[in-house]
Amino acid sequence: MLKQTATDNRLRSIYEMRQQALKWILVCAFGYLGFKNARFGKIDAHIATCAFARQLLKDTVHLAEAKGFRLIHGIVDSLWLKKDGATEEDYLKLKADIEKEMSLPISFEGIYRWIVFLPSKIHRNVPVFSRYYGVFRNGKIKDRGIATRKGDTPPIIKKCMQEMLSLLAEAENAKQFHQKLPAAMEVVEQYIELLRSGHVPLEELVIRKRLSHDPDKYQNEVLHAIAAKQLAKEGALPSAGESVRYIITNSQSKVPDRRVIALELCEDNSKYDAKAYVDLLISAVETMLMPFDTFKRSLIDSRSG
Repeated sequence: MLKQTATDNRLRSIYEMRQQALKWILVCAFGYLGFKNARFGKIDAHIATCAFARQLLKDTVHLAEAKGFRLIHGIVDSLWLKKDGATEEDYLKLKADIEKEMSLPISFEGIYRWIVFLPSKIHRNVPVFSRYYGVFRNGKIKDRGIATRKGDTPPIIKKCMQEMLSLLAEAENAKQFHQKLPAAMEVVEQYIELLRSGHVPLEELVIRKRLSHDPDKYQNEVLHAIAAKQLAKEGALPSAGESVRYIITNSQSKVPDRRVIALELCEDNSKYDAKAYVDLLISAVETMLMPFDTFKRSLIDSRSG
């Protein structure tokens, strides 16, 4: 509430940081309840917390439906609701009704022009809880669970997807969104050609991965472990929990050391594996366009091009 009512930008920034800190403390505390080796954790407490959350969410949905709203999607702490012809005032009235009935403060993020909930790769009819992207009426983009939000996505791929999202965000509704998809695919094709040209600066291709083990503890030659071992040989020993940065140089090489190179060991004449980065880009875009089979097929053609 303080963040929403603050008029001073500095104060609003402080409240935002406090909110994020509290959020992650609670996330960690909740996860720790279900950790089998937790000193004070208890799995029954974890299960009970989930049960209370589900009941609260269920009661909220029933209340919204009684007011004429339809549930589009829901996750642990969020609901997406729709009612034909509803105004922002209608949603704010529903918010007040929910707070009164549930004795719980909630926030209203806004009304979307359009939103895409992405399905599971295994069960196409089931949406993934936290993988979606859309744009609010004020033009603000919200994306979760796609490559734009992942820490290990190379900058060049993030740039491509952010350009796609910015283009799609110009659409005022779902119909216009579909009309803009061909133009978004042209953006992808431009980045594919750029990657294949071999002229992308190495800093745009960096992949950052966190080590789950010390370098010498890895049994499989995964790419970030190879990069970590390269650094270890040079005396810069990374340990579990630290991140390593590397460039894919020849992903198909039978010699592990030729597959990647740690960023710190790159030279001006270092080359990258264009095909590997094109595959990474196409995979990221495929996830984003999963519900739109026509454009997925064109991506398959691009991969083999």
